[in-house]
Amino acid sequence: MHNSKKDIIEHISKLSGEAEKIAPSILRFDENGNYGSVTDEHLKHDEYLRWDIEVQALLKKLSEMYPSDQYYELYKKYNDNKSMRVHSKSIYVHMNLQLLKAALHFITSTNVPSLTSKINTQREPMKMDIFISHSSKDKDIAEQLIDILSHSLKLDSGDIRCTSVDGYRLPGGTKTEDQLKAEIHDCEILIGIITSYSLKSAYVLFELGARWGCNKPMKPLLAKGLNPEQLEGPIRGMNCLNCSNSSEIHQMIDEISSMLDIPKQPVSVYQNKIDSLVSYSNANINKTDLDSNKQNEIFSKGAYWKVNGENKEGPFCQVCKEKDNKLIRLSEDDVDEGNGHVIPTYFCRVCKNTYDRPVD
Repeated sequence: MHNSKKDIIEHISKLSGEAEKIAPSILRFDENGNYGSVTDEHLKHDEYLRWDIEVQALLKKLSEMYPSDQYYELYKKYNDNKSMRVHSKSIYVHMNLQLLKAALHFITSTNVPSLTSKINTQREPMKMDIFISHSSKDKDIAEQLIDILSHSLKLDSGDIRCTSVDGYRLPGGTKTEDQLKAEIHDCEILIGIITSYSLKSAYVLFELGARWGCNKPMKPLLAKGLNPEQLEGPIRGMNCLNCSNSSEIHQMIDEISSMLDIPKQPVSVYQNKIDSLVSYSNANINKTDLDSNKQNEIFSKGAYWKVNGENKEGPFCQVCKEKDNKLIRLSEDDVDEGNGHVIPTYFCRVCKNTYDRPVD
């Protein structure tokens, strides 16, 4: 966006003129004043996404440059519109078209200062519904997850932050660390995509740790073959859902729907998106990491162990490993037969099997 008043007016006029072409059904509202007749039957979806991002950027920029609260209220109203969860995106187009018309009225009736005017930093920041923490190497998973969220819960670009996906990145010109800290703390839900890549990412570990520290809703989502036994630190104790399991993705959607108080769309609208993510996650297992893990696993004294140099971790359940390829740590649970006779044993809390425990 340019700084001159003329350029701003032209930009607003351009966006306003595109609205009816992108969402033709908004003409029905002008005829009868009823949003119930406005549908997405002829909505140009790709054009809508581009248009919506431009409207958001324009209103945000005007809210920053204008010394009074007029434009800030328009930008706030834009975000309020997104939280209404209406039945069609075309309704958003009509609502935001009214905001553009109001902005045009303000700008043609007032003196607009330069865009370099000082921003009012006391204004309350807009809260993000969902923050997706991930490694840039897992952009492929993040893109598919956003696709699922947008179709199942009708979430848009203003509702989700995902720093490596176009349309969901941080605003231009912001201080990255300050913006990340604020959004990680203030978002309604943080979803952490956990893979072998993210476990090596300083930013992901920072984001997960910061969210865990403020004790707010966080949903770890395993992908690309990672299993819970490979996690360390506080996240190890959390129940993680898995991209490789369709029912667990449905569970995540159900929980987010309840937490955000957003109605779900019919499953038929997004089931194919879930199937694609499950297939992709299973097909893109980090084979290097898995091969490395297998080479470091040994079977000794009736149990599996992980060996890393001189360090030996375990024991892990033989049944869970050989049946489900999962490393489930065994606990010591000695059996007291009375008369002072105690049998040293291991116990698996998952498969409930008991094993004799060797005594050195």
